[in-house]
Amino acid sequence: MEKIQYKGVNDLSEQEKDTVEKLSSEYYEKIIRELQNLTSVELHVKTHDTDGKQKRFEIMAKVSAPTRIFEASYEDWDLARTLHKVFQKLENQIKKAFEKDAGLPKS
Repeated sequence: MEKIQYKGVNDLSEQEKDTVEKLSSEYYEKIIRELQNLTSVELHVKTHDTDGKQKRFEIMAKVSAPTRIFEASYEDWDLARTLHKVFQKLENQIKKAFEKDAGLPKS
């Protein structure tokens, strides 16, 4: 099984693909440390306004664990910033979920 399932990266340039793969693999390692029982990570990249000089990137990420699914999305003109924001949102969701679980009384 692939570490990360990419969708929509065929519309990107080679440099943009490299950026997506590099940053997502870095964050994948962080997510694995927080979720030991990770089942899948999906990354969906959409581009908007491709006729003009700049592209607008919309990135949606989904992390699946056996008991929970975490999703985040972000849209911006800068690909690297968009990736960072999406993965930071995911990390925050995961941390909050485990903080809540840690505060529950054990039965």
